[in-house]
Amino acid sequence: MTTTSTTKLNSVGVTPPASWQIVQFGDVVRDVKESEKNPLDAGLDRFVGLEHIEPDHLHLTKWGDLTQDDVSFTKRFRKGQVLFGKRRAYQRKVVIAEFDGICSSDILTFEPKTDELLSGLLPFIVRSDAFFEHALGTSSGSISPRTRWSQLREFELRLPPREEQRRICEILWTADEAVASKREVLDAARNCQAAVAAHLVTCGMSKGKTKNSEIGRVPGSWDVCRLPSVVKQASPITYGIVQPGERDPGGVLMVLGGDFINGWVDKSTMFRVNPSLHQQYRRSLLSPRDLIMCIVGVTTGAVAIVPDWGEEANLTQTSARISCDERKMLPEFLLAYLQSPFGKRFVCRYLKGSRQVRLNIGDFEHFWVPVPPLDEQLRIIEVLMSLHHAVSRAKQSLEMQIALAKSLSSNLLSGADV
Repeated sequence: MTTTSTTKLNSVGVTPPASWQIVQFGDVVRDVKESEKNPLDAGLDRFVGLEHIEPDHLHLTKWGDLTQDDVSFTKRFRKGQVLFGKRRAYQRKVVIAEFDGICSSDILTFEPKTDELLSGLLPFIVRSDAFFEHALGTSSGSISPRTRWSQLREFELRLPPREEQRRICEILWTADEAVASKREVLDAARNCQAAVAAHLVTCGMSKGKTKNSEIGRVPGSWDVCRLPSVVKQASPITYGIVQPGERDPGGVLMVLGGDFINGWVDKSTMFRVNPSLHQQYRRSLLSPRDLIMCIVGVTTGAVAIVPDWGEEANLTQTSARISCDERKMLPEFLLAYLQSPFGKRFVCRYLKGSRQVRLNIGDFEHFWVPVPPLDEQLRIIEVLMSLHHAVSRAKQSLEMQIALAKSLSSNLLSGADV
């Protein structure tokens, strides 16, 4: 049903034009539920999981290969549909499908239900703050809260006439192109950073004599040893809480894999575990400058350094804590090595499972790592930090462009005069 909007105010405090209609999302959008149990036979060779969707990025840049990976997904999506991550909606995962494929059941597939709504406007409606507020408000669950189509369909929006939709689309897609340009700059900076880091963590800062080692040729002054040898004896590599139970708003922070694989999320959105259960797992307490690595699922091998606010936090069984003995190894150097192709090689070598890949804690006994003298580690870290700052500036510029595009979208979708 639709009604004429004349007096009802929107989220930015303006009254939409009288020609705009108040509709429920489900009146103009359908959640397409199409199944394909034999995707390869149907000519589908790509799949999309939540890990492939970047927050606040309308375009897919990553996906899985069905000819290489064994997945249980059977939900089909088609080119032009809008894919929305219903699990942990606060991560703001929305993309436009630019090819046919299959996806996780935690992804809803939207398309216009009638010609009242232009397909080009749908992704911006789904990405709007108002839609996400509704999604979060209707989510349930502790560790992995999910919303449902039956609740999302009730979201109210103000739908302009088709001609006005076209004008809005032209402006918003132009803004999206500006965001894409900033993203290209960031990608180039990250590629440069990765290439330099890969060289420095195995070749060092200066030319000189080299020697053979378990990871290939390294500078003659470097040691190469197994990973546990550079970990604090009092804090061996370990995983965390096995069954965290329900979310406890007044509890202790518990780090999930999704909290750090794409940079640390806002800690206010993180899971909190009951303090008494936390005390039972004191062996897995985190400290600032610890490394934490995802050891279960498709993001296995993703690694990050625990920030200062992570003091006394805990982690789940899907991640491992690596506490460097800084008399031997600086965490920033080990992070760079583990993120390099050389470090990832060991992760790939010991992966187990097919549908749910994983590493065991015992596998870290077989990881070989380079150990330069501490003064050289520091010099390498200085170079890497300068590159990190360049990446940070490019990321900040992108975030500003995204914020501008979102503000523009909010105003246009509200009927504000821009």
